[in-house]
Amino acid sequence: MQKIRGKKRVEEVCDFFIDLHRCLEKISGVMKSGAYACFVLGNRTVSKVKVPTDKILVEIGKELGLEHKTIIQREIPSKRIPWKSSPSNIPGDKVETISKESIVILKKL
Repeated sequence: MQKIRGKKRVEEVCDFFIDLHRCLEKISGVMKSGAYACFVLGNRTVSKVKVPTDKILVEIGKELGLEHKTIIQREIPSKRIPWKSSPSNIPGDKVETISKESIVILKKL
């Protein structure tokens, strides 16, 4: 497994998932048994490391009593940001930006 470089970037990714956990905790707390929740998200690349946000969301959901039903992958046909970017600002050092989105479907047990 690759590691995300840079303390600041690691902290930003950790903060994002802490916030995501808090949100999912609140959502699951008001869901009725048998209810579904759907999330649309993209798996980002941070410091050249692909972060599987969809799979992490499923794991957080399981911890909070949400059953993973499915993940639907969809190609993003067009978008405003470029398909490739240079996060390091080094000419020629390009990484792909999000080209697919995941629809994660969870069910309250």
